[in-house]
This record gives sequence, structure tokens and C-alpha cells, in this order.
Amino acid sequence: MSQNNDTGCATVVLTEAVGLYLRTDFTGTLCGITERGVGYAREAGAIGDAIGVILHSKQGTIKVIAAAAIAVDAICYSAASGKVSVSASTAYPLGIAKQAAGSDGDVIEMMPLVGETAVA
Repeated sequence: MSQNNDTGCATVVLTEAVGLYLRTDFTGTLCGITERGVGYAREAGAIGDAIGVILHSKQGTIKVIAAAAIAVDAICYSAASGKVSVSASTAYPLGIAKQAAGSDGDVIEMMPLVGETAVA
């Protein structure tokens, strides 16, 4: 049955372990560089856990995990292991960094871009 979700969040049952703020899809899989996904994990979880996911369409900014150093105002693209980076090759543009990341694993605030297509 069709539903309408005005909350900007959804519940996903994980098919693999997913960490806090990492990109995931509706099948509960961690997203790679060539996968846009549907949003970002609100909590970490193991296989079989039902977790909240902040959808790409949600208003406001979100927290993400950097795969490398990112400057303020840089466009963030999909990266391996559910993270974001400034490398555009075969990736999806996901947002604009509101904070700088110094290295892999840093949590930063990002303003999402909606409806973007993958970079060739």
C-alpha cells in the first residue's frame, strides 16, 4: 500500500552493519561511490536492526562522514563505504559542506542537493 511520509525520516531494516551518519538505501545496504542511496543513518546498527534514516528530501542540513579532507563550501560527492568526499569521478553530488573535514572519519554538517545525477 502506498504511504505518504512528511517526517523526512524512514525506518530501514539493515542487511549489513551501518554506522552513524553513513549513506544507506531502502534495502538496508551501505552505499558505495556509484550509489546515491536514500539517506543517512540516524544511528548505527547491525544486520537485522531497524534504524532511522534521514532522507535526502528532508529539509535542513545533515551530518555526514567524510572520506578525506573537505573544505567549507566544497561540493560533497558519494564515496565508498557510505561516506562523502570531494572526488567527483563516477559519483553523485550530494551536498555542500558547511564545515571543513580534516581527514577520513570526520563528521561534518552538509546542506543537501536534491535531484542531482551522477558525474560521468
